[in-house]
Amino acid sequence: MNILWNAHVNVEGFTVATGWGVKNDVPGNRTKYAAVITLTLPEGANAKFIKKAPNETVVVNSSASLTCGPNAIEATVTYRVSALSGATGSEVRVNVANGAGQKPPPTGDVLGQGTGQVGQDITVHVVIPASCT
Repeated sequence: MNILWNAHVNVEGFTVATGWGVKNDVPGNRTKYAAVITLTLPEGANAKFIKKAPNETVVVNSSASLTCGPNAIEATVTYRVSALSGATGSEVRVNVANGAGQKPPPTGDVLGQGTGQVGQDITVHVVIPASCT
């Protein structure tokens, strides 16, 4: 299954791509889905949106339970993919990657990935190779 969308967020100078796709949609029309992507970072970490698709909502939260060291930022990314009218798929694949081009796949390493179902939260825990300033 292809990752069809990947919203981009700059976290302390590091581009994070939050990719997702629906595996078993018969016609494969990705616009039949919407995603809410929640990126949770340590308190004090800075993030800036780079781009997202019209069917994506990206939220950035902070948590005192996550840490930021000199070479690594702990983060969680939670995806909730919802079916819109005419959607037939149920299996979702997600990934968090280093960098992204104009279209998937990511230009860098995949930091974490997961699978789940449409309508359920899918959470991926990752370490971003950057530091809080």
